[in-house]
Amino acid sequence: MGFCRIDYDAWPRRSYFEHYHRDVPCWYSMTADVDITALLPLAGQVHHGVTDGFHVGRFFSRLQAWADGAAEAGT
Repeated sequence: MGFCRIDYDAWPRRSYFEHYHRDVPCWYSMTADVDITALLPLAGQVHHGVTDGFHVGRFFSRLQAWADGAAEAGT
C-alpha cells in the first residue's frame, strides 16, 4: 500500500477534516472510584513554610513501602 499526496486546496473533504481537526479536539479521560477511607486519618493541613511537595512525596513513598511490607508479611 502506498501513500498518495493530497492537494489540500482542491481536496473535496477538506472542510470535514478541518472541522474535526480544529473544532472537535480528540481526547479521552478515565476515572475510577477509589476508597480512601483508610487514608483519612493521615490527611492534614500542612503549611508550605513547614514542608514542601518533596517532603510530602517522600513521606507517602515511605508510607507506601511500609504498607507493601505489611501486606507481604500478612500473606
